[in-house]
Amino acid sequence: MRSIATLLFSSLLAVALLSGSADAQTVKGCVIKHHAACQHANLHHIDLHGANLHHANLHHANLHHANLRGANLHHAILNHANLQHADLRGAILHHAVIHHAKMSYVDLRGADLRYADLRSVDLRHSDLRGANLKGAKLHNYQRAQKAVVYTDCTTYTNCRTPRCTPNCSGAKLDNSDLRGSTLEYADLSNASITFSDLSGSDLTYTKLYKTIVYGSNLTDTDFSYAKLTYADLDLADLTRATLVSTDLTNASMWMTTLTATYFYNTICQNGLYTLPKLNPPYGVALPTCPSL
Repeated sequence: MRSIATLLFSSLLAVALLSGSADAQTVKGCVIKHHAACQHANLHHIDLHGANLHHANLHHANLHHANLRGANLHHAILNHANLQHADLRGAILHHAVIHHAKMSYVDLRGADLRYADLRSVDLRHSDLRGANLKGAKLHNYQRAQKAVVYTDCTTYTNCRTPRCTPNCSGAKLDNSDLRGSTLEYADLSNASITFSDLSGSDLTYTKLYKTIVYGSNLTDTDFSYAKLTYADLDLADLTRATLVSTDLTNASMWMTTLTATYFYNTICQNGLYTLPKLNPPYGVALPTCPSL
């Protein structure tokens, strides 16, 4: 009986939100309107699809399993919020502050995340197909507490190189706009980033183990010190990309465009470097990468 009442309440709230009612709805102490002050609000499993929450303060809010499909959240404050399993399909989140939020298993298909602050966000197993992440902040800088600078920030805490980026392992980023993104040290292992635009992005020290980047635009992208072991780079465009000390061991590069690609100390042992006019399985296995 209680579940039926909850469902009826959520449905009536959604109708009111979509009908543009002049009277703002209040849910668990949170007034659903633009510029709302709903920090620490408990809104889990609430239906807020199409809600107008631009510039709202949802800091530390619990939006676990919430329905925010098509919601307007531009410039909203969502840092440290719990958005796990939330439905954010088609949501407007440009310029939103979402750093340190829990966003694993979130449906972000077609969402507008332009210039959003996604530093240190957990995006494991989230679906970002068709999302627009142009100019989004996906990195995290930490100033050194001491004069020493470490190059391996996975071991030391006081480093000033970029680290603690979003964990996007297993995420679906197909057909996404990631132009000019900064993803230093990000974990994109086992992620799917097919037919996406990553041109001009910074992927230094990024972990791309078994990542599928099939058919994506990677022109002018910096992969220095990145690990692309067993990655699928088939049909990708790596024109003018930088591959300094990049690990391409066992990576697949069938029909990959390598015009003016810069190789230096690149690891290609057991990798498959396929000439443009050849088809699998007629690739050329090279002990070292070509000097182009």
